Amino acid sequence: MTVRRRDSRSEMVNAEGVMRVLRDVTMRRIGRGEFIVLSMEAGVSGEVVTIHVASEGNAPVPVRVISSRPVIVDGLVRHELRLASLDGESSPRIDAASHGDLEAE
Repeated sequence: MTVRRRDSRSEMVNAEGVMRVLRDVTMRRIGRGEFIVLSMEAGVSGEVVTIHVASEGNAPVPVRVISSRPVIVDGLVRHELRLASLDGESSPRIDAASHGDLEAE
């Protein structure tokens, strides 16, 4: 798992003070509209988040956290999140994740 950034980034979305916290994760597709994500942060079951795949041409994909559990990766504690797309099948270009890991935020 790459560690390009250790600090969270944030972006102001509107004047009412909604904040988006962007995190780098490693993602792989496990089925139609389902993903496994390795993150430094735990997820909350039922929480709705958006995946932005770090390659050109991919639209953001809204997903729901199905489960979150701690795992050890290279001697470090990470969190494995199981996600389900709210769009049903998600964007067609994300299916490249079935051939290997993709980076997303």
